[in-house]
Formats: sequence, C-alpha cells, structure tokens
Amino acid sequence: MKLWLMFVLLLGAVAAEETEDEVVDTTVYKFATKPQNLTAKLGDTVRIACDVINEKGAPVLDDSTVLSVWLFGESALFAGPTRLNYDKRYNLDGRTLVIKDVKQSDGGKYTCQLSTSNAPKLFQFLVVHVPPTVKAVLETVVAKSGEDVTLRCDASGSPEPGIKWKKRGEMLAETGSTLTLEKVSHHQAGNYSCEADNGVGTAAANIRLDVLFKPIIKVEKQWIHSGENNQAELTCEISAQPRPIVQWLKDGVELDQETPHWTQSPADGSDIYTLELKNLKREHFGTYECQAVNDLGTDSKTIELSGVAHKAQFVSNPNGDKPDAYTLRWTVESFSPVTEYQLSYRRVKANESTDLPADWIKVTVPGDGTATNSRKHAKEFVVRNLALATEYEVSVQVINMFGSNEPATFKFATLGSKVAKVMTDASSTVTTSWITIAATLFAMVHATVVPLLLLPSRLV
Repeated sequence: MKLWLMFVLLLGAVAAEETEDEVVDTTVYKFATKPQNLTAKLGDTVRIACDVINEKGAPVLDDSTVLSVWLFGESALFAGPTRLNYDKRYNLDGRTLVIKDVKQSDGGKYTCQLSTSNAPKLFQFLVVHVPPTVKAVLETVVAKSGEDVTLRCDASGSPEPGIKWKKRGEMLAETGSTLTLEKVSHHQAGNYSCEADNGVGTAAANIRLDVLFKPIIKVEKQWIHSGENNQAELTCEISAQPRPIVQWLKDGVELDQETPHWTQSPADGSDIYTLELKNLKREHFGTYECQAVNDLGTDSKTIELSGVAHKAQFVSNPNGDKPDAYTLRWTVESFSPVTEYQLSYRRVKANESTDLPADWIKVTVPGDGTATNSRKHAKEFVVRNLALATEYEVSVQVINMFGSNEPATFKFATLGSKVAKVMTDASSTVTTSWITIAATLFAMVHATVVPLLLLPSRLV
C-alpha cells in the first residue's frame, strides 16, 4: 500500500512539474491490445499484453511520458518499470505483464492503466484451469435394508467439474454430487466411486456401502441320498449382515457340537456352511435344518437326508422292435441293496374308442438283495403279452431297507407305433416322427397274417 501511495505522489510530482514548466501533452493515447479472457494451466507462463499507440497509430514505448500501471484486482504490481510487489514470478517485458509458474490464486482481473490525464484502463481476465479434486463426505456408509441412502462427494476444480457415479466399475445413470438409493437392498451393497471430470483432468473417490439385513438362506439340494457307514455333506448358502450365528438341528433338536460324527465348516469369509456327517447310522437319517440369526432377524431351511433310493432312470429305447413284448431297462442309485422293484404298466388308451387309459397291471421284480461295491444298480424286465402298435406307460418304484422311493414314469411303444414325444422324470425329451406309412402297412400285415406264426413266442 505504501508503494502505491508513493506512485500516486510520483504522478503528482510529474503533473506539478508539467504545470510549473507550462508544458501540456495533448496527445491522445489508446490501447492497441483488445480486452481478452485468457486461460492457463497450473505451472504455465502467461503473457498479458498492454500495447499502446498514439493518435497516429505508432507504438508508444513505456517511458517517463506515458507509464503503464499494472494492477491485479486492487493490488498494484508495477508502475512503469518500478516493481510494487514482492512476487518474483511477476515481471515486465516492455508493457507486457509476464507471470511464471501460474498458480490457481493468479486467476482474476488484471488492469493496465496509463499515466495520462484521462488515465484509460484496459481490463484483462485470466482463468486458471485446475485439475479436479474430489472427496467422499463419508468413506463408509451403513444402512438397514429398506432405508433410503444418499452418498455424497465434494469436488473442486476450474472449470467446475461434473461428477459421475460407478458401482464396481459399472457406470450408473445418476450424476451430480449425490447418489440417492431408495429402499436399499443388500444387492446394492458394495464399492461405489464418484468420478470428477472438468476437461483438465479427472479424479475419483471411493465409498463403501454396507447394508444390514436379516439372514437369507439358499439350499441347492433339499434331498440328499446316502447310506449306512457312508458320509454326507449338507450345504446351506447364508447371506446376512452382520454375519449370523448358524446352528444345525435334526428333527427339530439342536445338534450337539461335541458329537464326533459331524463337523460344521464355514469357509473363511464365505457364505457357504457345510454340515459333514460321517460314519452314518440309521438313526442319523431324517430332516435337518440350518438356522441363522442376527440382530435383524432369522431364517431357516430344511434338508432331507434319506437312505431311500434315487428315482429310476430309464435307458431303453422308447420305440420297441417287437410286436408283443418290450424290454424295459433302467438304472438307479442306492447305497443300500435294492430288495425289489414295484413295476406297473398300462396302455395309454384303453381302446380306440376312448382317450382314457387302461387299468394298471402290477408286477414285482426282484432286486439284487445283497450288498455291492457300487451304489449304481441296473435292471431290465421283459414286458410280454402286449398289443401290436400300441403305446404304453410304465411306473417303477424302488424299494430298499429304508423304504420305497418316488415312482419314475416312462412311455414306450411296441413295433408299428412310435412315441412322438417322451417325457422322462430326468427331464429329458426324446422327439421322434409320427407313424410312418411303412410302419402302418407293417402293422396291418401283422394284424391279419402274422399272429398265428407268433403264437409260440406268446406262450414263452
């Protein structure tokens, strides 16, 4: 400020001297430089011109007659060649103001004023572009499932940056300094990032969203098959926040963790909980329940550990090659020996005049009855005294020491007919063509001529 006052006094002295000598400069001076909006980046060197010309258009050098006074805002920088500030980054090149190593604080209005009687002014504006910075208001946000959540980031930079949001690297549609999630669910938990961009650079900040929710249990297999002296693994996938307390029950009674025949093994940091049952005895079979509880609630799912056999799987071709018999083949998985099979079969249509099925014909087929090294069992049975070119359906139920399993069903046809679409209990589908003309003619021949020739085989 003192330097600026000294400059004013200096101008006054010059004016007094002119008055004393009665010399008046009536020359009209003006700026050759036009007002500008200048831009620069941090660290740049900026030149702000203030070229002066007289009324004839000739350049006017900076001398004692016409001085250029530079101001930044209201602070004086130079009066002619005289420095009025202590920042060595500011220098003059003739009438041009040179700023080295530009800082963000250098942005603003610069004034070049002439020391003439009318003291004209030239305004120049400098905008300093600054890469953005961004900071999360809260780096970790915790909410309960169902609540509304707002994530916030504060960003700065020049020009003012825009903000976009990402979740696990995937761009979200929302923009701006806040991201609002309504009725948040645990599926929305995870890492979010706010990314600021102003064309000069980019910056990002991370926010961790933790959603608290009651346990949710998923069971891949609700029915597990095993056998005596074998082992079994019962698995539950349990999602919860905070992590739950998990316990296992059998037939409604909590298992004693000291019991040597089982262990519970949740993998570290995993949602998978496994109950390992070893050296199974008959009393170990039954209904098990995995139960999880935390401060927000509880959930449970049941798993049936059974010794009864799996469903039978049919492996025979559904379209038979004999007119009055069919060889039915199937496999079954059973840890225990199969004592017998309950087989039932019937015509799909009782006769040509109705769409109703015929009555079931039941047959008991002996099982292996003894222990084997394999839990896979294979069986075949020839169904005889069938009608020519006719479609049948069959049911097979497997019985072992633990009881009978769920029946498996299958459709087949005798020679001269084809099963157009076969649905098995294994959810496999076999598609064939409809009865061909050749098959129909063959069936007609068999119906009128061949039966007498086939009579001995029907008595077998």
